[in-house]
Amino acid sequence: MHSTVLSRRSLIALAAVTVVSSLLAPAASAAGTECTWQVEHLPVRAGMDSGNLRITGVDGQGNVSGFHAPGRTDHTLVRWTSAGVEVVPRPDGADKFVTIAGNASGVVIGVVDRPGASSVLMTHTPGVGYRELPTPAGYDHVAAEDINDRGDVLGRA
Repeated sequence: MHSTVLSRRSLIALAAVTVVSSLLAPAASAAGTECTWQVEHLPVRAGMDSGNLRITGVDGQGNVSGFHAPGRTDHTLVRWTSAGVEVVPRPDGADKFVTIAGNASGVVIGVVDRPGASSVLMTHTPGVGYRELPTPAGYDHVAAEDINDRGDVLGRA
């Protein structure tokens, strides 16, 4: 009985060492890769002050998303693609759409403020439009942090 327990512990320790060493191997090889910056000038529309623009995401095709807030309270989704800059109208009844993050598919998640109502989370998908995310049952406030390539939203409630 004692040898069975000891051999299981050894097997578990060996498996743990194997997992740790396999996780460290890619990190070590990635550390040898040189990191460089690529400067890209994003166009702005006439009348847009670059000080009122915030970049919050980049997708897998090099498209960039963010928001423009000329009055500091009227945030609007902005996208930069190979076609140029696009200012996306806010959802109906919204005072602002503040982008949080974007994914490789170009889906952007943001907070929408409506007059007299609480903030809600919405996504915007190019060619599809806005979609409101429901608040989980039993919660009255949710906040998003990120959105992955499948469209899963990471947040807190």
